[in-house]
Amino acid sequence: MSQPVLRGVWPQSVDTVYFDTASHDLAAHRVSLRRCTGGGNAGWQLTLPAGPNADTHTRIPLKGDDESVPDALRDTVLAIVRDRPLVPVAPAGTGHRVSKQAVRKLDSAHRAVSEQIEKLLEWDRAVRVDAPDGVHQMRVTIRTIRSLLQASPAAFGLANDASLLEELRELATVLGMARDAEVLADRYQRALDELPAKLIRGPIRDRLIDGAHDRYRTGLRASVTAMRSSRYFRLLDALDSLTGIQSSAAATPVTPSAAKNIADGYERIRKRVNAAATADAEHHDVMLHRIRKSAKRLRYIAAAGGATKVSDAAKVIQTLLGDHQDSVVSRANLAEQVEAANAAGEDTFTYGLLYQQETDLAHDCERELPAALKSLKRAVHTVV
Repeated sequence: MSQPVLRGVWPQSVDTVYFDTASHDLAAHRVSLRRCTGGGNAGWQLTLPAGPNADTHTRIPLKGDDESVPDALRDTVLAIVRDRPLVPVAPAGTGHRVSKQAVRKLDSAHRAVSEQIEKLLEWDRAVRVDAPDGVHQMRVTIRTIRSLLQASPAAFGLANDASLLEELRELATVLGMARDAEVLADRYQRALDELPAKLIRGPIRDRLIDGAHDRYRTGLRASVTAMRSSRYFRLLDALDSLTGIQSSAAATPVTPSAAKNIADGYERIRKRVNAAATADAEHHDVMLHRIRKSAKRLRYIAAAGGATKVSDAAKVIQTLLGDHQDSVVSRANLAEQVEAANAAGEDTFTYGLLYQQETDLAHDCERELPAALKSLKRAVHTVV
């Protein structure tokens, strides 16, 4: 019996060209970018490792014979490739991948910073696509890196140069515009949802929630613009170079140990607590915010050094005073919004109610602070 003839069906050859920088930066971060022609999978394909953004595989149709990498795909990996060109390369093998064994051989300080830099690149991608909590987590990662560098500047060759720390601070500030608006929108949404309908007067949701969402979008655009700049690329270059600076006891005998870093961090908190106790009403909230920043720094340092109890105790203080600071920011915003509502002839009753709730929350945080500080003291004494 003769075999049936399938008319009009021919095998299609698939041609795949991989794109990367000349130094294979994408492959080093387990990212694959390729252009496929022929077959059912024709198109540009970008594959990412699992991360905060659930979309790990993106496909974009081809545009004729255009072999330039689509802007959308390039933007996704911009923190990795920066301003280096993407060109056709041979398929990457294991030789181009980051060696986990090499990372493990780093001392604890360099290893901690190296891990945070990888997280920064992951959260960078999340911010670019406006993934949930992306701005917040990228900002936290930046501050973690900064705290770790501040704890051991000599180990990273920064003893006489604070420019990198300043660049990190300014980047966190840019992201802060979107983050602060995001926090306020969520805060007011919850507060208003919990109030009886009869207590919600006037177009307060429009002013507080919609207004915060507008500020978030403005802040996000400013953040992404900064993340496409050569200044940002040079900051990432500088961070990459840090883990190549190996410290040794012989070369840098003044490098503080993890225990001394923790002791110094705790002493900074203790001094700021004493200063807050004698501060006048005008500066009281500012002093509490400084305690929070010191607790946050101690938390990151302790975590990097494996002092889990200290890190956990510092996190409690950071959270308490973080809620307190959010209340301070919220009350300032409420006072500003109520003036606009008054000028428009709107009912401002609900603004006053929310303001009082924020005041009560701040007082609760302050009442819980002494016990949290005692817990931190006990934890610190177990390691220093």
